[in-house]
Amino acid sequence: MASDTNTKNTEKKSALCPWGTCEPKLPAGFVPRQLWPEYLPEHDIDLFLRPQPVGKVLGAMRWGRWPVYFEQYMGDTEPDPNNTERNPHAPSRIVRWIRFDRTDIPPGWKQWSKTPYQMEGFVDISGRDDFVPHWSRSIRTAYRHWQKLEQSGDWRIAPIDYKTFAAAYKKSSVAKRTLGASLHSTAQKLERGSPDMQLWGVIHKDKVVASMSVLNSPTHHSSYYTAGFILPEAEEVPAMVGLMHHWHQASAAAGITHLHFGLFWHKGQSSAWKGFSAFKRKFGLTYVAYQPALYRLVRHN
Repeated sequence: MASDTNTKNTEKKSALCPWGTCEPKLPAGFVPRQLWPEYLPEHDIDLFLRPQPVGKVLGAMRWGRWPVYFEQYMGDTEPDPNNTERNPHAPSRIVRWIRFDRTDIPPGWKQWSKTPYQMEGFVDISGRDDFVPHWSRSIRTAYRHWQKLEQSGDWRIAPIDYKTFAAAYKKSSVAKRTLGASLHSTAQKLERGSPDMQLWGVIHKDKVVASMSVLNSPTHHSSYYTAGFILPEAEEVPAMVGLMHHWHQASAAAGITHLHFGLFWHKGQSSAWKGFSAFKRKFGLTYVAYQPALYRLVRHN
């Protein structure tokens, strides 16, 4: 009986973490990007919805349009939405609390789903002089191919500005699938003049044919993959593998220890996520799954 129970628990965990083993708690050194002072999660929300931070709590934000408003908090400390500054335009709002390790449901909160709120992958590169041996065999092979392309002088990776990045991004299939969501977030952060945002392009025949952007957190020695794309001209070469290696190399040189690969597909989400999740998993990642979100309705008289 005990053996059957353990098997069921293992199967359930595998279903929730299809790409590998999810850590039971947030690992040491891993700080969710929404809690970085450099990140500002309100920049992920369309300006039409009037996103704004809530007080001085990292990761807390509010957005919406009458009559529907939302508020979000992150962390294992229960938030008190009644104790925040009131917005005259948002007398009532739906509050979402995203927990990391905490599993209990305090009074007044409701859990609408049993699936993880989200799953993320990261890699700890501290102490590594060479990253490639930690990658899958297919990615190692692809990287050797990329090295030959670079050595030929016909392909190279270089920093690019936002105007160049955006122009190429809009031609990509990624822009069509995401309706430019990643580009919007990148633009918002760059408009702040953030020195922590970096954009690199794969250049072939003086044209950007692939690119990626990352946001660094000197505070937490971390870096987050924010957006990337490949144009048809680079689909037959491992351009994204080259960019990934460049990210690892530049991060290590800057004293960064944790690379955040962002969200991963899990059961209940669109299958459109699966392809890129399958690609990212090949870089030797560790996975974390946040607890199901809790909700409550808050009314101010």
